[in-house]
Amino acid sequence: MGIQGLYGTAVPLARDLVLTADHVVANVLAIAPEIAIGWGSPGDTLEHGKPVPLALASVAARWPSADLAALRLPAPLEDPLAWDMSILPTLTAVASIGYPYGYDPENVTVGSRGFAGHIAGSRWLPNKPESYEVTFPAPVGLSGAPLLLRGEQIVCGVIVGNQQTMMLFSGEERVEEGGEKHRVERYETMNLGIAVCASAIMALRLPDGTSLLDFLLAGGAVVHNRP
Repeated sequence: MGIQGLYGTAVPLARDLVLTADHVVANVLAIAPEIAIGWGSPGDTLEHGKPVPLALASVAARWPSADLAALRLPAPLEDPLAWDMSILPTLTAVASIGYPYGYDPENVTVGSRGFAGHIAGSRWLPNKPESYEVTFPAPVGLSGAPLLLRGEQIVCGVIVGNQQTMMLFSGEERVEEGGEKHRVERYETMNLGIAVCASAIMALRLPDGTSLLDFLLAGGAVVHNRP
C-alpha cells in the first residue's frame, strides 16, 4: 500500500478514533474506495526509502454541517491529547501542526509544517458550529489539524478551512489619451483560517448516541473547562 496523495490531517481522539475534516473524507472517497492514515511525530520527515507507516481506516461518523468526520483505526491509539472546551478570547495565542503540501512525490518524503498566530475572532452563524477565526490561513492539507493553545499540547479546536473577505477599497474612472474610459478599482482582502471550537466538537454524537465528550472521557482523555 503506497501513497497516491495527501489530502489532510487528523487529530487523535481516544481509543481507535481520529477526527478530521469531512471534506477531506469526501475528497478521498471520491477517487478511492478506502482511506489510509499515516502517522509520525510532529516535525518528522520520512526520508527516501523508508516506508510511511499506513493503516486503512473506516468511517465511524460524519457530520457534514460541522465539516467534521471520525475515522476508526484497526488498532487503539496511544494516550489521547488533552482538550479545552472554554471559549477563548480574541488574541489568545494558538498554533497548529499538520501536513499541508506534506507529500513530495518526487523525493518520496512526507513532512509536517507548523503555523502560529492568534484568535482573530469567533463566528456564531445560524446552523453552523461555533468556530474561531485564526490569523494564519490553512493551506491544502492542514484541514483536520488540531488548533492548539500555543506552547501546550492542549486542543482547543480543529482546522476546517479558510475565509476570505474582499472589499472595494477605492475606484476611479480614468480616460486614456484616445478618449477611451476605463475604471480602476482596488480591493482589500483578509484571509483567515477557520477552526471549529472544541465545545462544539464535544457536543457531536457518534452513531450509538455517545457524545464525543463522553467518548473522550471514557477513553482517558483530559478535558478542561467542561460544562
